[in-house]
Amino acid sequence: RKNIKYTTRKSFVETIFSNTSNLPPVIHHLFEFFDAEIHKSSSSTNNKDLLNEEEKDNLVKEWKINCYFFKYWFNLIKNPDYLLDINKTDLVDSNLDCILQALYESCFMIFNNSGNNFTLNDNLKSQQSPTNRLLFINEIPKYRTLIENFLNEFKTYQPISDHELYFYLNEFSKLNQHDLNNQ
Repeated sequence: RKNIKYTTRKSFVETIFSNTSNLPPVIHHLFEFFDAEIHKSSSSTNNKDLLNEEEKDNLVKEWKINCYFFKYWFNLIKNPDYLLDINKTDLVDSNLDCILQALYESCFMIFNNSGNNFTLNDNLKSQQSPTNRLLFINEIPKYRTLIENFLNEFKTYQPISDHELYFYLNEFSKLNQHDLNNQ
């Protein structure tokens, strides 16, 4: 039973943090916008010395994680009733909270590691640590690696042209207009 839960959870997390080529062009465009903004702000004479390259990289990662993971996926995981017609019990809610905590720790640890040192802090494994953190302590570094790979994968893609973005948005709008007209 534990293996089934682990396999299902692992598959779900891998789905969220992989296959960036299937993400909508809007997400690609947003991530490109973040990259452009950090370079634009650092090229101005007033902001030149505020952030070094590592800090800029971490800031862009924070923006991307906040928009894609925290605002979108975390909200859907925490509130599956937004998407599915289910009655979420307290037990299901507490289990989802445990999973979310592990994902949160994974995202949070990206910004609190020193260099490429991916070992967990002592405070993550202390006796005062919550049970749900200890439950996923071995999975957090794996999730963190998936998130890092996800964010780095975008650097290899060609930028989305304005034409591609407008075409996608127009098609999406047409599909939704049809749905709205049928309600």
